[in-house]
Amino acid sequence: MLNKIATTQYNDWVGGAAFDDADIRTLSDYVKDAGYIQSNEVIFSFEATYSNTARNFTVNISYTDMSYDEFKNSGTTLSNASLELTLEEFFVLFKRANFAVAKKGL
Repeated sequence: MLNKIATTQYNDWVGGAAFDDADIRTLSDYVKDAGYIQSNEVIFSFEATYSNTARNFTVNISYTDMSYDEFKNSGTTLSNASLELTLEEFFVLFKRANFAVAKKGL
């Protein structure tokens, strides 16, 4: 349904990623505490982008105040917010992260 696909300018390497929420403070906790979303809102997707040339790391979140089942059956779109974090601030919000990539076309 959300079908998020990672992409870069040239896509020299493509693949996927998986994350486990941190036990203490998650991405959801961070964005609620920082005022990006309200306490009743839920993140349903995020996209993290790093640019070495611009030297910035941006996280875009997609969220709603609906439950999973309500959103899934609603046909509506999610709200979006963008935030800048350091790599350390981002990765501390997860217990584990794994990236698996291969050369494009293989």
